[in-house]
Amino acid sequence: MFANEIALFVTHARDGAIKPHVAHHIASLRLCGIVCVLIVVCDKVDAAVTGVVLGQADHIFRRANAGFDFAAWAHVLRLHPELYDAKILYLVNDSVFGPTHSEALERVITRIRASEADLVGLTDNADRGWHIQSYFLALRQPFLGSEAGRAFFDGVVSYAHKNDVVNEYETQFARYAVARGFRVEVLFPTPDWLDATLHNWRRLLRAGFPYLKVGTARALVQGVETADWRAEMGLRGYDTAPADLTLERLAREAAGDASVSSNPMHDDERSALVSMHEFLAAGDTVDLSPGACPLISVLAVLNGRPARLLHLMRALVLERQAPIDAVIVDNASIDDTHHVLGRLAGATIVTNVAPLLPLRAARQALARARADVVILLRLGKRPDVGPSDPPPPAEETDEDGRALRAVLGRVWPAGELSFEPLANSAGMPWQAFDLVHRGNRLGTAYAMWRPHAPEALELLIGFLEPRRADETLDPSIL
Repeated sequence: MFANEIALFVTHARDGAIKPHVAHHIASLRLCGIVCVLIVVCDKVDAAVTGVVLGQADHIFRRANAGFDFAAWAHVLRLHPELYDAKILYLVNDSVFGPTHSEALERVITRIRASEADLVGLTDNADRGWHIQSYFLALRQPFLGSEAGRAFFDGVVSYAHKNDVVNEYETQFARYAVARGFRVEVLFPTPDWLDATLHNWRRLLRAGFPYLKVGTARALVQGVETADWRAEMGLRGYDTAPADLTLERLAREAAGDASVSSNPMHDDERSALVSMHEFLAAGDTVDLSPGACPLISVLAVLNGRPARLLHLMRALVLERQAPIDAVIVDNASIDDTHHVLGRLAGATIVTNVAPLLPLRAARQALARARADVVILLRLGKRPDVGPSDPPPPAEETDEDGRALRAVLGRVWPAGELSFEPLANSAGMPWQAFDLVHRGNRLGTAYAMWRPHAPEALELLIGFLEPRRADETLDPSIL
């Protein structure tokens, strides 16, 4: 029943539920005339395998989770040695989103079919020595049916650690073939020593590369820019909703299956990430429309952390009883921040293409505030409190402080969202509050009157984020 062109597609389904983005990939391969053999790797060998892709794959294997991709491919090759007679054998896994469009994949497959090489990969990498990345490989005759080809897979064992698999198999495979006289081709070669699927993913897409690595979308590598990956993929015809459902599942697994459905504002960074991907996949929005006369302007300056921002904004909207005005400065974030901001309907968004000093960015937000009371939000679990004295008893709070709390109480009356007073130096033109929702700390809120805000921001940010000795700030510049 096996054909001339066959794909062995490995997907990890911890509990048997196949990731949502896999179905599109399998369907696209089959449109190219490739028979698809789905290898579902489960943590429990008797797990019930589920997913719409079950109706699309030509053959399905369920396998225990051992040895990662190379062991799964080798396992099926040992069970079915007739696969070595295929004209082209594709080794594929679920670590990429895509293809962006069926035509993009068809162009890649056409190049593979026309290639004179024995082993074809999409991208290469110089990490741990030059090698072809193993998420999508094409093995052709005569290498596939050679003694060398069989010997490589006959020698694969189920290593317990991924590093061993990378060191022994992924980084060695192309070099193994070249050393035995076979030809190797990379369709999208890397022009430098960087992993292009991480550091140059946008350039790859624009060059016709049909995939985005899942790990890139998850922003797992610090400093890797991932902003607007959905827009880049969508521009090329890819529906990113299943990708967000996969990201939600992966985030949930990383959080230890934390349930956020019963408490969508749960104060945990990983749970917030789960909630964010659920929100994005569903196409939801948060209504921050200010109305004609907002009582409070909520200001935030962001350098990333979109999940935490969404977490906080949903809590503010859920509990508000009077109109507020939200002004958010995206201070050159490189992650999903811009995509989340696009779902905050009615908020005023300022986007900086290069990061400004914290005070200047805060002034950008303040210049657009409409209400008499301003709150500067600081995301995170641990409160930032400023030069500290013990918080005074309520009856000793000065008149301005009492008036500020009265306005806060009109917008967010006593309920599941509370503003708990924090330490504050006497005479400071702000009031610091621990922002708590359903017992979970969301961040710190610094409340101030609009006329006092320029002075307050300069003092406050000077304490929270002091400038370096070589930094200057022209007071005449916003």
